[in-house]
Amino acid sequence: MNVLFLGRGKVAKALHSQLCETAHQSRLVASRGHIPPWPDDVDLVVVCVRDDALETIARRLAERPMRAAVIHVAGARGPEVLAPLRGRCAGVGRAHPLASFASTRVHPGLHGVLWRVEGDRTAVIRARRLVRALGGVPRSWSGVTPSAYHAAAALLANGSAALAAAARQVLVDAGAPPREVDPALGALLRTVAENLARLGLPRALTGPVRRGDAPAVAAHLRALTRQSNEIKELYRASGLAQLSLARALGEAPPEALAEIARLLRPAVRVRSRRNPLKR
Repeated sequence: MNVLFLGRGKVAKALHSQLCETAHQSRLVASRGHIPPWPDDVDLVVVCVRDDALETIARRLAERPMRAAVIHVAGARGPEVLAPLRGRCAGVGRAHPLASFASTRVHPGLHGVLWRVEGDRTAVIRARRLVRALGGVPRSWSGVTPSAYHAAAALLANGSAALAAAARQVLVDAGAPPREVDPALGALLRTVAENLARLGLPRALTGPVRRGDAPAVAAHLRALTRQSNEIKELYRASGLAQLSLARALGEAPPEALAEIARLLRPAVRVRSRRNPLKR
């Protein structure tokens, strides 16, 4: 195929760069200001812009009839945002990569990445060809609520970065060399991802909650006493979320998991019931 990526951001550059390594043709065109015309032999236009700019781009593209199909890569928006293009192109759709794009220069590997693909028949066919060329796995997942789907992706991709930042702070405060912390945590996260991909849940869970090691959890909480409330609450929330996985595994004694739950739940402050009129 002849593919044109519309945009100059992280996603557009990553997809364009990696498609250039295949037998397909790839062009990268800026989406801001005037969009220059492109040759008639373009088969697929991939719109890689911010969610709030999709309507504007769709209206601008609708001014020029084309033989290409047009898709976007936004996770929270469906194909209908490109509806103004119907009848002006070969079809519209959405192909969202379930991947994390953090830089315009350092691109994530896309092999094995799941893409949620949906839309008009021609757009879907061409989008699936694009996904497979990039080593991805196209899936429709029809019926999945877009906002819930996007929330799940944000919970893992963005939440992992926040957890890594908290872990970094704890390590640096404990005396670890700051320059060595990020690569070390990145390697740790990679092994977690490998466990998840190969073993699935709940077997990917490791650590003291899985073992039912209440003394270790208590020691962690003591070590975090001088950290910010945000870090302490992140640890507590993460530990509580691990309990259901540990119960499903069934390796830890129930009473040990109950003790961990008690340790992780913050103490409830009881308000005084003294009569406010009495001094």
